[in-house]
Amino acid sequence: MSLAAENRGQAAEALTLLEEAAELAGLLGGMEAVPVPLMLRVRLAQLRARTGDLAGADRELARAGEVACRTGDRVAAARVRQAAGEVARRRGELGEAEGLLVGALDLVGGQAGVPAQFLATVHVELARVRAGRGDREGAWRSLRSALESSGRAGDETVRATVLEAVAEWCAVGGDLSRAALLAAAARSLRGLNGVPDGVPGDAPGSCPGVCSDGGTPRPQPRLRFVRTVARAPIEGRD
Repeated sequence: MSLAAENRGQAAEALTLLEEAAELAGLLGGMEAVPVPLMLRVRLAQLRARTGDLAGADRELARAGEVACRTGDRVAAARVRQAAGEVARRRGELGEAEGLLVGALDLVGGQAGVPAQFLATVHVELARVRAGRGDREGAWRSLRSALESSGRAGDETVRATVLEAVAEWCAVGGDLSRAALLAAAARSLRGLNGVPDGVPGDAPGSCPGVCSDGGTPRPQPRLRFVRTVARAPIEGRD
């Protein structure tokens, strides 16, 4: 249920549901087990950050980091760094955020079995950080990597996340037509057709300045065409 609420862009509701799950796990004595409770703490941190509780996010990540350190799990440690990178971006510390995200990729570089979904989301976050620092070329390189990883993942929610990030990039560059197609495709992948726009910020299902005016949903695009749009050269890049 928490994931469904997050998919709709309702971070506060998702956080409440996840806190209930965390309380239950604590009662069962399982909050420090691996890997699910570590991921629960990482998600708690991300949702706290998305609802403005950056200090709470830091506390969750400190505890998750202790578990990752204890187990020596490089993928788990990379997940903690990814979330820490997002928290740093939301705090406005873009240099620190970029270092954490690059570090997350370095931790799992060359390692077999790293989930493509995870790699795609790290590249998306890195693209947002680089765009925030004015490095559009670097942001686009990260988005290309995210598109490649999401193609391997076969996860529609992750594909939607990547398309939303590409839509944001296009919108900032003035390519509003392409951005609108990509944003609409992302909503379709999330199953949000018929659900009004209006989700703020970079929450799932949103793309500021791109989605429909007045909260009216856009018609569902043909995904085959959107794939072509997403892969087409942008600003002369192939």
